[in-house]
Amino acid sequence: MAHIKRETHQQSNIQRSDITKFVPALRTLQKIVLSCRSPSGQIKVIQNSCGGGLTLTSLCERLLKSLSVKKPVIQLLVTSTQGHLELFADGGLFVLSFASTLVLNSVDSGINSRLLAEIFESFLTLTTEICNSSDCSFIIDARVSDLNFMTSFIKSVLKPKLFCQLDDHLLSFISKLLLEVFLYSVSEKTDWSLQEYIYVLKIEGNDIEDSKSFPGVLIEAPELSRFKKCKLNTTKHVSSHGQCIKCVVVTASMSGDFDELGELKYDVENAVDKDEECLKQLTQFCEVLIVNKVGLLLCQKVVHPRLKLQLRGSGVVVVDRIGSGPIKYLTKLVGANAIQSIEMVIPMTSYGSLANLDHVIIQRRSYLHLTHPHTPVTSLILCHQEEQQLLELKGACEAGLCSLEKLLYHPHVFPGAGCWQAVLASHIHTRINKDLLNLTAELECSSYMIRKAANIFISSLLIASIPNLSHFAVNPQTGHIHKNPEDFVGSDDMSKVNKLCQCGLTEFSEQNVPIPLSTFWKSEGIYNNSASKGSYCGQPCSKGDNGGLEDNAISARMNKVLKSVLEERTVVLDGTAMCLGAVQTGVLSACSLLKIGQVMENF
Repeated sequence: MAHIKRETHQQSNIQRSDITKFVPALRTLQKIVLSCRSPSGQIKVIQNSCGGGLTLTSLCERLLKSLSVKKPVIQLLVTSTQGHLELFADGGLFVLSFASTLVLNSVDSGINSRLLAEIFESFLTLTTEICNSSDCSFIIDARVSDLNFMTSFIKSVLKPKLFCQLDDHLLSFISKLLLEVFLYSVSEKTDWSLQEYIYVLKIEGNDIEDSKSFPGVLIEAPELSRFKKCKLNTTKHVSSHGQCIKCVVVTASMSGDFDELGELKYDVENAVDKDEECLKQLTQFCEVLIVNKVGLLLCQKVVHPRLKLQLRGSGVVVVDRIGSGPIKYLTKLVGANAIQSIEMVIPMTSYGSLANLDHVIIQRRSYLHLTHPHTPVTSLILCHQEEQQLLELKGACEAGLCSLEKLLYHPHVFPGAGCWQAVLASHIHTRINKDLLNLTAELECSSYMIRKAANIFISSLLIASIPNLSHFAVNPQTGHIHKNPEDFVGSDDMSKVNKLCQCGLTEFSEQNVPIPLSTFWKSEGIYNNSASKGSYCGQPCSKGDNGGLEDNAISARMNKVLKSVLEERTVVLDGTAMCLGAVQTGVLSACSLLKIGQVMENF
């Protein structure tokens, strides 16, 4: 027989520790996030230790929500990553991978952690200057008016989301659908985030190709038939813009129960029925709506059956139990403020309007379709056979829409799939060698220390970006990375290496044999200027070292290449705002951990 055990309260005590105590937890976190990254990523199955439902995901946002994190050091990393995801909705795995790898490599080096943190912050400033410079060789102008470019960009966001199980056909279908929704939502009236104007609905049990978009807002109407379309007889209102449907959105309860008033105290005489009195006030409220020719009442909570009869008898369509989710989209669509308390005097700002109200049946479900031609609100219906995959698809699509929005404000992209990180590593190495004396004086440490710190920084950047370094090679001229077979041993196997780089923008020639990526990031290898030892850093993409081309000329050539290849194939592109935000969050989070003197636990 089940029984309840009395909880034993342990005496509080303070445990002090430093970052080295949390190394095993950081290694576990690093292993989890690195194994989620594509193309060889693995899906995680998460369940609470006490049981409960399962979560299957490879998305960082869903992963972090499902994990029970107790250690304060890990909580710091999780919180900073969630802050990044709130802004960009993507790149969380890179943030966690970079931060955890940077901390672990720093601890393993045996160098003073505080000193490394100061040097890393200096490297972050250097990285930001490189990426924001006008002559950055790996930055590409976003062609927002080119449908091929925009489609490739959305695919770059969706394809790494492995658990969505999108093949090439479905990837193209969802990408075009998101682009359609995005273009419809872009308007001069979009005064806030675009996602505030895109209402996403989920339908489980249908194929992905059943997904579609609708202008306006779709809300479920289970009281209407799901087999036959119903004709809605609603009161019309004539305004200066023509005939429309006047409507109100109510977030207060209309169930007729005084208990909905919460902790409000009131006195009632014995002869008065409190519920009847509340219902009487609601009846008067409905009479005000009828007098003002309201044709549609949208209630977040419950509407009493007697009130429904009263309103519907006067030509008012009533929809209740909407929930809190659709309310913000409905208020934007109708152009009115929600009524939060029942009063007899309704301000004019609480009255909205609709152009049309239809009953539609989608996948054997009944919906009301609300539209307004002058409001850029749209509904996106996503379908999948399984619940977990549907949630994954929703998260991936929201990341895609957010990335498209950021592209409007920051119309530049980097070559994706690890290529921009590899080229950035080259730039960082070149700049550190060039400014080594200045850095030594500024940071008041030896050149050897700066070189060791740079080795940790660059190797951490590469490990966080590329799943398995031994499976990739780098083009010594462009700095882009190429996929190579597991038995790749050097230039003799050049024929086995993929001609196209990972992002799909460049190809290598016979004069530029790819170098195994694992040969130059280990130990001190990336600082050895001998080309015979496989060091590419400082050779590709460094100013004045590309056949006489300056960095701005390289960037112009990359833009020209992008224009031509978009017509032939899909390329992988990353938004610059998301990338720079991820690098900054990862470095600052790692530096925060490295500067920790003591961690106090168990108060």
